[in-house]
Amino acid sequence: MNQLVNKLMLSKSDSILTAIGSIESSRFQIAFVVDGNKRLVGIVTNGDIRRFLLHGGETDSSITACMNGNYRFIGPNSTREELLKLFDLGFGVIPKVDADGKLIDLITPDYAISSPEAPILTRSRAPVRVSFGGGGSDLTYLFVDNPGAVLSTTVALYSHVTLIPRSDHSIHIHSEDLKTYRQYPSILELLEEFPKNDLLTSVVAVIKPGFGFDLYVRSDFPVGSGLGGSSCVATAVIAAFNEMRQDKWTTYEIAELAFHAERVCFGRAEGGKINMHRLSGGGGGG
Repeated sequence: MNQLVNKLMLSKSDSILTAIGSIESSRFQIAFVVDGNKRLVGIVTNGDIRRFLLHGGETDSSITACMNGNYRFIGPNSTREELLKLFDLGFGVIPKVDADGKLIDLITPDYAISSPEAPILTRSRAPVRVSFGGGGSDLTYLFVDNPGAVLSTTVALYSHVTLIPRSDHSIHIHSEDLKTYRQYPSILELLEEFPKNDLLTSVVAVIKPGFGFDLYVRSDFPVGSGLGGSSCVATAVIAAFNEMRQDKWTTYEIAELAFHAERVCFGRAEGGKINMHRLSGGGGGG
C-alpha cells in the first residue's frame, strides 16, 4: 500500500491539473495534500475539483484552492470500532497518519482489520522411560516374525523443545545437550547437506517445514543414559512442530515420524521410549 500512498500524495504547490492526473491513477478517486514533511493537510476528490471548476476555477490554480481541510482520519492507536464506524458512515478511503501527522497508509473497506496472525512460540516435552522386562524385542529383524512385549514406565525426566518461527526461511538448530549449533539458509539446503549423523537434522528433514525457525533442545538426562533419550528428543521435536499444524498428527502418526527420523534417517538401531511397533503390538524397550 505504501507505493500507492506515495502515488496519491500531492504537494501544496501542485496544480489542479496535476491533481486530476493523480486522482485518475487509482480506483479510489482521491488524492492527499501533504506539506514538505509529508504531514497530511488536506484531501481532494473528483467532486471537489468539479465544484471548483464549475464555479470558475482554473486548472492551473494551486490544489489548496479546492482541497478539503476538514477530513476524517485514523491514528496509530485508533481502534477497530472507530474504523468500522467510519466505514459504516460511507467513507471509502480513510487516511492513516502517525503521531506526527504524517500520512503512512490508506485504509479501505477491504483492508484486513482483524488482528494479524502472529507467529507463535511453541514448547513441548517428552519423558524418558525405564524398562522392567522384555527389552530388546523392538529390533525390526526380531519382531517382524516374533511379536513381543515390554513392560516399562516413563519417569519425570524430560527432553524440552522450544520452537520459534522466523520471518525468513533460515533454519537454526541448537542442542544444549550436545553443545552443537547447525544453521541452514533454507530447508532445501538442509536436505541437500543432510548430515545423517545428526538426530535433530534427521527429524527436521522428515517433517520438511515450510518456514524458517529457531529450534532449541535440552534434556534433563545425559546423552547415552539408556533411557530411550533419542526417541524422547525426536518425539518432543515433532510434538513442537505439531502444535503449529492445523491438521494435527495423531499420536500414532507422531510415533511413525519419530521412528522414521530415528531409525530410518538417523540410523539408530537400538530401541526408544515411543515407537510405532510398541503401539501396534510389537516389542518395545531397548
